[in-house]
Amino acid sequence: MQTNILVVIPTCDRPEYLSCLLSSLIYQDYRSFDVLIADSGKNLLADRHPMVTRFVDTLRGTGHDVTIRRVPVVGKSEAAAVNYLLVEAARGDYSFLYKIDDDHIIPPFALSRLTKTWEELSEKYGQNIILSGLTPWMHAAWEGATDPSDPPRDSTYLDNGLLTRIEKDRNGDLKIEPNHFFRYKLSCLKETQLASAANFFMSPDIRLLWSDLGPSSLYADAVWFLQLRKFLGYRMWFDLSLEVWHSAAPHGGVRELADDFGKQSSWDLARLYWLEEFEKGISNEG
Repeated sequence: MQTNILVVIPTCDRPEYLSCLLSSLIYQDYRSFDVLIADSGKNLLADRHPMVTRFVDTLRGTGHDVTIRRVPVVGKSEAAAVNYLLVEAARGDYSFLYKIDDDHIIPPFALSRLTKTWEELSEKYGQNIILSGLTPWMHAAWEGATDPSDPPRDSTYLDNGLLTRIEKDRNGDLKIEPNHFFRYKLSCLKETQLASAANFFMSPDIRLLWSDLGPSSLYADAVWFLQLRKFLGYRMWFDLSLEVWHSAAPHGGVRELADDFGKQSSWDLARLYWLEEFEKGISNEG
């Protein structure tokens, strides 16, 4: 029987957090999935870490193919790793891919819920669909940031627009309003302009890949999501009942410094120009 989902995970120098994610995959009630890990680390290689190897061996022993590949990247960007994972999902003839960052965990029903919802939406809208779960944070990374003690939001926090979207502030500067960092009391689907870079579920599609392979990848995902919308007619939703907790690892991944969650390199700021150009053509969607 063909394995239906390829779970793809970019990782970099934080094997202990990757282990937590792999442990949450062991208990999925949807069993037809394999795992592909793109390791761009330089110091803590995943396939040599005892915590990772134990979970990998358990997944393999319970019927899942798990592969770890070294993928070199430029600087702290994840773009090359993500492109590799997208291509491998298409080459492997999987029905779906689920990209998830290495410092997240998913509930046991995640893969079954995503598959069922995607199939229901595709009957109405076709196959150019991306689904994401909310990504509440396990740790307040800066003063005023969301944390696990925040109560779920009610419907008053949701307007008639798209959930996570590009807006302009009072000064006319472009900003992304990431309303998927919170939990909600609702259990519905909410359409969005931008899916979550940390977790997205789709049918493999390599007609467009992440285009900017520079040393930092802030907003590279947003540019890609807008390209998919503009050129290929994609529509995107968040499942407000699916909470993909973000442990907010203080090191590794794309972090330049420990506990530094901001990204303000010249590459990141320059990418705002492309966001503004694409946003002009689709700002009235939804």
